[in-house]
Amino acid sequence: MVTAAGSGYVQRGANAVTRWAADRTRDADGYFIYLRDTESKEFWSAGFQPTLVEPTAYQAKFFPGTVEITRTDHGIESRLEICADKESSVDIRRCTITNTSDRPRTIEVTSYAEFVLQPAGMDAAHPAFSKLFLQTEYDKHSNLLTVGRRKRGHQDETFFACHFLASTEGPLPDSYETDRCRFIGRRRNLVVPHALASAEPLSGTVGSVLDPVGSLRKSFILAPNASACVTFFLGVSDFCKFHPLVKKFRGPQAVDASFANARRLASAQMEKHNLEMPELLDALAGKFTEYNYDF
Repeated sequence: MVTAAGSGYVQRGANAVTRWAADRTRDADGYFIYLRDTESKEFWSAGFQPTLVEPTAYQAKFFPGTVEITRTDHGIESRLEICADKESSVDIRRCTITNTSDRPRTIEVTSYAEFVLQPAGMDAAHPAFSKLFLQTEYDKHSNLLTVGRRKRGHQDETFFACHFLASTEGPLPDSYETDRCRFIGRRRNLVVPHALASAEPLSGTVGSVLDPVGSLRKSFILAPNASACVTFFLGVSDFCKFHPLVKKFRGPQAVDASFANARRLASAQMEKHNLEMPELLDALAGKFTEYNYDF
């Protein structure tokens, strides 16, 4: 689920993959992507949330099966495309960054997601206790960040998630983080987290952290009018065997196929229920096919 502000959640069946709480006044929880200009130190997010930075231009478009959020900030245009690959149980977020200024720019792209891996109601009832049973790992050979929930009893299900990226500037992340406290910092929040306010790389902390998250960072230099693409993947499985998934999605053809398949499946569902796009949006969330923030 994605809102026009870029917040929302990832869920598989009855299990929440990422943390989210319904709040009509804030709409501030979700799985986010940050962008940062390393020279000016200015940063913002690919959606309006969570940084709340006013962009020069902003547009959110909702299509059958996919979402596209485009914004312009400080001479940098970003286009975030989102879909869910039903076959592989993977959330795909492709962020294309274009330098519209007249000088080279060094841009950092950083993901952030808080893991749950159990029914959202159980997490909301005892969030601090729930976090104690999550354990993170990072595989340097496949550059794959994984998180699993340890069993509290024989009746508990095993459930795992993975996070990795692919980029036109190279498939390897520059740094990673799984500790929420280190990412956000003391007396800070997701609007101005320590990881974006500081020039330091992400710490690379893994293991039984008290408050587990998933964060990957990729940086690159953009010449004037040049573009680069970073695609983030968040996959789930009952078994901690994600290497075939990483191999599958390292190429852009697999990502293009996932977006095409998501559109096809959504269109088939709409046709099955005799729905057109305006009627579908009317029934779900609001009367719009695209949303523009006017600043």
